[in-house]
Amino acid sequence: MATIILVRHGENDWSKANKLAGWLPGVHLNETGHRQAEAAWRQSEERMRRFSEVTEEGLVFHQNGSITDVNAAALRMTGYSLAELEAMTFADLTYPEDLPDSLALRDRVLTGDIESY
Repeated sequence: MATIILVRHGENDWSKANKLAGWLPGVHLNETGHRQAEAAWRQSEERMRRFSEVTEEGLVFHQNGSITDVNAAALRMTGYSLAELEAMTFADLTYPEDLPDSLALRDRVLTGDIESY
């Protein structure tokens, strides 16, 4: 299973007082922290959008194998429309001889045996 690490990018009452909150329960972002976190999120989204627009690498996003989004390069590479790709799974885009290995690797990621492939 993939691991997602969330990093708090914002002020809270503890950090404002120069104290490390760590894992203390009930420590939440204050108003300034919420604005900081929202700004960091917008910046991250903008970086990803710019990257996906300018790269010639096809980016295919999927959830549980079902395609949810692609960039323009992936549309050009496959010749499919976004609507057509959203009706597919990653297996539909995988070379048939590679599919068994791809599915096995996907299963290893889902079980946490490996982090990625």
